[in-house]
Amino acid sequence: MIKEYSLTKETKEIKILERFVIDNIRNPELNIQYPWYFVNVKNEADELFVLNTLLDNGEFSISEHKKKLLEQGLEQHYFDENKFYKLPIEHQLYRHYDDVLIPIREFKKFIASDDYRNLLENKILGEVELTSIQKSFKEAKANYQKAFQFYALHINCRSIEPPKEILIKIKNIQAQAYKDREIKEMINNYLKPKYIKLVEKYLLETVKKDIDVDVFFDSKIDVEYEAIVIPTITGLYLLKKAALLNRRERYKRAQNLGSFSYTYMPRKNDFKKAFIKTGIKAPLHIKRLDDRINSCNETLKKLVSDEAISFIRKNILHNFDQWKYETPDPTMPSLYSKVQEHYTPSKRT
Repeated sequence: MIKEYSLTKETKEIKILERFVIDNIRNPELNIQYPWYFVNVKNEADELFVLNTLLDNGEFSISEHKKKLLEQGLEQHYFDENKFYKLPIEHQLYRHYDDVLIPIREFKKFIASDDYRNLLENKILGEVELTSIQKSFKEAKANYQKAFQFYALHINCRSIEPPKEILIKIKNIQAQAYKDREIKEMINNYLKPKYIKLVEKYLLETVKKDIDVDVFFDSKIDVEYEAIVIPTITGLYLLKKAALLNRRERYKRAQNLGSFSYTYMPRKNDFKKAFIKTGIKAPLHIKRLDDRINSCNETLKKLVSDEAISFIRKNILHNFDQWKYETPDPTMPSLYSKVQEHYTPSKRT
């Protein structure tokens, strides 16, 4: 029982994460508005009191409207909130703190509770009480995951190297999240429109016989699509690689001049390309770009290999089967429904 319910590792990592978050909140190079609140703190208890007061007062929150914009990869124009522009994937990062501080606080509450102590001490509990405590235990684990999942995608974790004890965990979350966003953008902007055009081509054809639509998608439309889409995906990764190489050269030039990486302050359309100091040294970004360029090269190798089809099925097109059945607009049928309707006896000529 003790081993099953022990959160020793998670507790240690949460403490490290909390310290990292607080240090970044208090860092004047990363935040303008918060550091002065902590000027008079004398110890950790004072610090936590100030932190929780700010949190409870909503000082670390942003509006639901801004959260939705960020999820869409949009940002309001710095000088006009009625204008929006699309953020590059690497800028679609959180700037607020409530979504990491609240899970950390809830996790710590459970660790300090009698419920957790009873689990560790293997006390004899009634079935109802044990079920309730087990539920709280699962919620604590979920809060642990939520805290790391959120803060790994925070702007701070691109500006400052996380502590070595949690570095790998954060980097793994970042890598997967960036890959997911990148693939989602690729699918929505390039691959889905191409798939729709292919389906529409089949809908223009005269129907000569009944067809099992499920088999038709899998053995005809999807197979043809997988073959024609490889050049598109390859071209997108080549463009991505070129952009990364160009950016790496810019960082290297800035490093040679003793400058720093670009600012994370609000951007505007005529955002100047000069490098300005933000406390983020260029070598850190160069290393990250090297990692992404290497990943790009690995993908390009797979796209020209015999395993190209299986690679794109597994890594890029894995949600297509579900998508072709979806009806985002209730007034319009899904792609599957359109083909099914087209290949019925009533449509024969």
